[in-house]
Amino acid sequence: MSVSIVALTEADRDRLLAVDGAAFFFDPDTTPAESFTAHFDWDRTYGASPDAGGTLVGVYTSFDMALTVPGPLGRLQRVPMPGLSWVSVHPDHRRRGVLRAMVTHHLEDLRDRGAALSGLHAAEVAIYGRFGYAVASPELDLTLPRGTAFTAPALEAAAARVRTTLVQADSDETAARLQELHLS
Repeated sequence: MSVSIVALTEADRDRLLAVDGAAFFFDPDTTPAESFTAHFDWDRTYGASPDAGGTLVGVYTSFDMALTVPGPLGRLQRVPMPGLSWVSVHPDHRRRGVLRAMVTHHLEDLRDRGAALSGLHAAEVAIYGRFGYAVASPELDLTLPRGTAFTAPALEAAAARVRTTLVQADSDETAARLQELHLS
């Protein structure tokens, strides 16, 4: 499948969220669309399209990150690093070169901007090993003052509204219905 990489704008937010929702099985109606993308740099947000922009089958964005490296006189130094994130390929278009086209575009764009490296913020890091990404550190040292409280009131309210229903899903009819729901 031939894929074009197209620049996205804030006007494409719903199309971007539709692809991301299909890729990661989330219901975009649970949270206002603006909150998902409020932190996006739309100048660094792209979509993959088999028809030059009419249909989106993949999306990604890039964020400013930083890497801490050893510096002069034994000090640590923060180095700016663009980071790849929100990479999503619609399930019906996987294994057709969409991810490769998007990551290649991202890396070529970074080269053109003069960036020497790229970070990755992804749910499944292992997928990106073929592009040179890997886990940089499996640990995090964190020091918190005594009495620090961790709260997430918005998450607690959302969790209280969740209802789980278990059903047996072992027929071709059920699989077809799930696929239909997934794509809607």
